[in-house]
Amino acid sequence: MTLSIMCDEGFQEGYCEVGIYACKNYIDYCRVNQDHHSYKKTIYLGIDSSGIPDDTLLPDCDITISVFLEDSSLTLYENQCAMISMTPTMPDIFALPMSMNDDYLIGRLKIRYNRSNRNDYKLFCDTILNNAFWDVYELFDTLFYGGEAVLSFSPLCDTCATTFRFSIRGYNPEEYDAESYIEDSLDGKWYAKYVAIHESGWRNGRTFLQFNEIGSYNCDSSDIKYTPNWGDMCVE
Repeated sequence: MTLSIMCDEGFQEGYCEVGIYACKNYIDYCRVNQDHHSYKKTIYLGIDSSGIPDDTLLPDCDITISVFLEDSSLTLYENQCAMISMTPTMPDIFALPMSMNDDYLIGRLKIRYNRSNRNDYKLFCDTILNNAFWDVYELFDTLFYGGEAVLSFSPLCDTCATTFRFSIRGYNPEEYDAESYIEDSLDGKWYAKYVAIHESGWRNGRTFLQFNEIGSYNCDSSDIKYTPNWGDMCVE
């Protein structure tokens, strides 16, 4: 759902144009002065040194965030990992923001993975109902994303944000499943599985390691365990 209320529709103070703007580093805020003339005020959101929106740079809002996995049956706590399954399937994530003062909120999910020469970045956003579940899993569609993630919620047209940090990592499939998938999906290219074996490497007597098996797995951004390996044939 996306709200788009222009300044000339009722001239009501506090209405703003959101939606596409929520995915950038600014939103346009509709204000009305004492003479009932409307104008737009641009509010800039936090951005990091590379120009990517970073809501952790904004003042905190009076919003609480609860995050759940698997149809709200499991709680995901801040700084924990949500895992891509061996199937593979993206984690089934639901976020529940609660504000005492707002009917609608801007929700954003930023996922970033920057290791070696990688600097992957994806931003999802929408205008959502307060105190209602935001189905994050639906945002992924059929694609896969991993790395350090930040969920954030802001009131419409405000310069604050409440954030929730977590990581998305991946479990390696069984070797037989990975080999069968490659043979079934690459139309007889006999060399494909050997490319995958070469690029994913060997560790502890096995291969097809799309995700690193080294590290301590503490979900800290400095730990690379269960983050993507290098290689074109890896699931990244």
